[in-house]
Amino acid sequence: MEGTILIRDGTTVTAAQTIDADVRIRSGRIAEIGTRLVAHAGETIIDARGLYVLPGGVDPHVHLTRHPSTPPELRGPEDLESSSQAALAGGVTTVGEIASPDSDDGVIDTVDRVERDVRLKSIIDVFVHPVLGSTTHKINQVDELSARGQPSLKIFLMDPAVANDVEGLTRAVQRAADAGVSVLFHCESLPELIRAQRALVREGKTSLRFLPESRPESSEVRATAWALSLCRKTGATGYIVHISCAKALTLCSEARAEGLPIHVETRPEFLHLTAVCYRGELAKLYVTIPPLREEADREALWAGVAGGSIDVVATDDAPFWSKAQKLGAPDSFESLRMGVSGLQVLRPILFSEGVVKGRISIERFVDVTATMPARIFGLYPRKGGITVGADADLVLWDPKETREISSDALFSRTGFSLYEGWRVTGWPTMTLRRGEVAFANGKVCAAPGTGELIARPSPWTRRG
Repeated sequence: MEGTILIRDGTTVTAAQTIDADVRIRSGRIAEIGTRLVAHAGETIIDARGLYVLPGGVDPHVHLTRHPSTPPELRGPEDLESSSQAALAGGVTTVGEIASPDSDDGVIDTVDRVERDVRLKSIIDVFVHPVLGSTTHKINQVDELSARGQPSLKIFLMDPAVANDVEGLTRAVQRAADAGVSVLFHCESLPELIRAQRALVREGKTSLRFLPESRPESSEVRATAWALSLCRKTGATGYIVHISCAKALTLCSEARAEGLPIHVETRPEFLHLTAVCYRGELAKLYVTIPPLREEADREALWAGVAGGSIDVVATDDAPFWSKAQKLGAPDSFESLRMGVSGLQVLRPILFSEGVVKGRISIERFVDVTATMPARIFGLYPRKGGITVGADADLVLWDPKETREISSDALFSRTGFSLYEGWRVTGWPTMTLRRGEVAFANGKVCAAPGTGELIARPSPWTRRG
């Protein structure tokens, strides 16, 4: 039994239950789960007394790679290695990379590029949602995504290249549906954005204080309705990314009630912060798209996480800029430096603000940060749970440890956190990725290039 690991005396938590159970790992997978398992000769024992044993987190929405044509000054301080370190320190072992095409590339070319990056730098496991950059160029590659093991596609509905070709976009979504490829939709309406921004410019209201008005909730609601109509018309399975407002969430809930195969995600900033952040000295750090909304929206999203109308909490981690670069941007919604890093604090803050404060159960916490994203994107049961035969992606979690967030103590190279100074209770003490201790005692101990591009089956079939 040499080389096996036994995690003893922990409290094992899944989306379904919390039990006292030991977990045995063999050859990178979970081999046995039970109470008072007997240690074997040569087995490594990990003492989990007083700790939760959780599935490794699955964040299905990140932007961690850059295509080769990105100028050096726009590549930012982060790379896949440092982002992997941040993820592991936060109890996340698998991410879904949203990758934009480079110049002449189609979606399969984009998957191939990400795989090369993963082999060189990644410490976490990765799957890919390539971005549809054109409704016509290399569109046949959409048909190949399922066979390539990456059956999902991202569409930015405010991108002129797709928004201005309604018929072509419909054909592309139909193509995805027929190929068993799910479609992730960024829901902002290009006409609504243009209208709102032109009106504000005429009034001289261009500072970041007016960012929410420049990208109003009406834009998100209109685009969400469009995404739902595309799924209704084509039979595609839709995934609405980073819902930010109550009205868009209501549309999704109504669509699901009628039987439409729709999944819903929000991001932590929309649960923890509001548009008041754009009125402070550090407003430029808080630039996210869609922007932060109002308190009523924040409460509606928390209710959605607790009640199940929101399936996933994901970071939309986009470490495009350092703190100095963000603060050096013009104070204008016409020159946005959008994107923030938050992989390391995704699960700790959600645990602290959600589980500790009684907003959600610990099982629900596991569900929205691990199990549901794994199910939605075809990774379960290999990822996202604690079952015999699954990858041994496990996190030992101290529910009582309290820390104050400091950018100096984070692995991100961006140099800032939106939650600087927050006191957060509940942190990983150890993260295992496929049975290897990848993070422990505050240090990442797995090597770059040991992450894998995870092939996955299509979890959805086209409706009859």
